[in-house]
Amino acid sequence: MASTEGNDFDPFGLTQVAILPPKCDITIILHEEVTSIAAGKCQAGSAAHTNIEGSLHASFVSSDARKNVPFELRMRDTENHVKSFVRSEMVANRNIVTIPKSAVGNVPLASYTCDGMIRSMPISE
Repeated sequence: MASTEGNDFDPFGLTQVAILPPKCDITIILHEEVTSIAAGKCQAGSAAHTNIEGSLHASFVSSDARKNVPFELRMRDTENHVKSFVRSEMVANRNIVTIPKSAVGNVPLASYTCDGMIRSMPISE
């Protein structure tokens, strides 16, 4: 039986409730513009020299009215196609992203360029 002495009376265990972390909804938008120039025939068919200019944007909604929670953005280039990668001021070292609460809509995170040879690239002649 629960104690009823002084301020210790808590039949529902409300003093033991943990505060939940804020709910976050992060949307990452990837935009790429591709240009290609025919490079001739190769073993697998047509090939093209390609150049890609891309950008990453994010939209962030948090249930915390005071601030947005920082998050980590992990980026991989397993084929080593990225030639340049520029982070915005919102992406710190170790790819920790901090979007201010005042930012509304899509905010830029990074821009990049890639180039390379792509086989079987659809090319209109």
